[in-house]
Order: sequence, then C-alpha cells, then structure tokens
Amino acid sequence: MKVRRKHAGEAAREYALSVIKENIISFDLAPGSSININELAAQLGISRTPIREAILELSNEKIIEVYPQIGSMVSYVDFEIANDARFVRLAIERAVIEEACERATQQDIEELQLMLKMQELYLENGSAAQVLEQDNDFHRKLFEIGGKEAAFFVKDYLSIHFDRIRSLRLNAIRDSKTVNEHRAIVEAVKNKDKEMARSAIDKHLSGYSLEEQTQMREKYPQYFKK
Repeated sequence: MKVRRKHAGEAAREYALSVIKENIISFDLAPGSSININELAAQLGISRTPIREAILELSNEKIIEVYPQIGSMVSYVDFEIANDARFVRLAIERAVIEEACERATQQDIEELQLMLKMQELYLENGSAAQVLEQDNDFHRKLFEIGGKEAAFFVKDYLSIHFDRIRSLRLNAIRDSKTVNEHRAIVEAVKNKDKEMARSAIDKHLSGYSLEEQTQMREKYPQYFKK
C-alpha cells in the first residue's frame, strides 16, 4: 500500500479516506483483500477512529464490504455499479463542457494542449497511475474553465467505481484511445462548438465495450467475482 504524507491542516478522517481511495483505485489495495484497521492506523500514523469512519463511508459507496464481527474487504470490480457512476459523471460533464465552450480563453486552450502532450509522453514512457493522474488533471481543468470547480469534487466523490475500471483498463489495454478522445474535446472547446463538445464527452464517457471488458477480465481474473 502506498502512503502519502498528510497535508498541513488535513483532517485525519479525510486523510484516511483519500489514501484508502487512492490505493483502491490503483489496485494497491486489490479487490478481495482484507482491510485491517490496526495496520492502517499504524501505516498512516493516526488513530483507529478516523480509519473506521473512512471505511464506513466507503462501505456506503459499495467499494468496501463490511462484515460485522468478521472484518472488511475491498469489493470486487462490478461493471454495473461502475456504469451507474459513469451515468452520473456524464450528466455533470455534459453541462460543464458547455460552460467551458463559452468561457475558454486562448491561454486555457494552450494549457489543455500542453496537457495532451504530457498525456502522450506518459502513455509512451510512464506508468498507468501517471496516465490516470494526467487524465484526472485534464478533466479538473475543464471544470475550472467552466467555472464549476466545486462540482468536480462532487463528481469525484461519486465515481470511484468508474475510476477503478479506468485504472484497470490502462493496465490491461495500453493504447491512445483516451488521449485521442481528449484531443477531440479540446478541439470542440477551442471552436466553442457545444454540439461537438457534447458528442466528444459522450464518446469519452460511453463506458467500455464487451471486448474491452473481456480483455480486462482475462488479464486480471482475480479482480472479479468467480
């Protein structure tokens, strides 16, 4: 499990929640693995209470399963739950991309184009985790351009199941699909073409084909229920 340093002023509960989420999305906490509160408290250097609170919140999001008197475990990958999260995210990002089309400046476009170059670089030479981080930064920038930064964190709260599959796909299928879709989004925002932007977002967040799902299952069968 990877543990980052606690930020100054960061509440222990939020710190625990963030670290556990990051490790679930990256599969450093793999589906089916047990969650030991005492071990987590020792690794993070905090008490058990904020760990319990974080686990309770993640169990409400159905990403951790809690069994009374037995313990907790990371849920297996579920495409149906991920698709529900994707549906919510798509509804939010459709609205945000229209705002971005209206508000984007030349500097914003240049920053997005620079992000595309960084994504290509990491796709060729980086890890899946770095590519996913670049992907997240790209979408955060779109929310910022659209003046909806607070909404990004609402979206982020709801989408852990979808984010986990995004991470899994990057490991199982190393291609330029995401970067190409981002490039289409940037072009639409640059041209202030709302219809093209909505179409590009729809394609980008359309979910995963049966072929892609099969590839993920074949490469990582241990992450899915038998």
